[in-house]
Amino acid sequence: MRGGMVVHQTAFWVLLIACSVLGAVWFLGGEIRRSGDRGLLSRVERLVAAGLTGVGFGMSVAALLLLAAALVVRLGG
Repeated sequence: MRGGMVVHQTAFWVLLIACSVLGAVWFLGGEIRRSGDRGLLSRVERLVAAGLTGVGFGMSVAALLLLAAALVVRLGG
């Protein structure tokens, strides 16, 4: 059995934060363009939901990138 994959902790956190911020900005931008004349509470709810969805999407992308890197290391020998 070979040793496991070593992940640089700082680079991992930078990747996770960058993907989360980009995801949040992407989803918030789309929601702001779609938001029209709605009440304040409805608008805030939709923006918070879009932001959280974007953060979750960004974390998923970061996890997929880490999984792809682990597969490349494992299969690359």
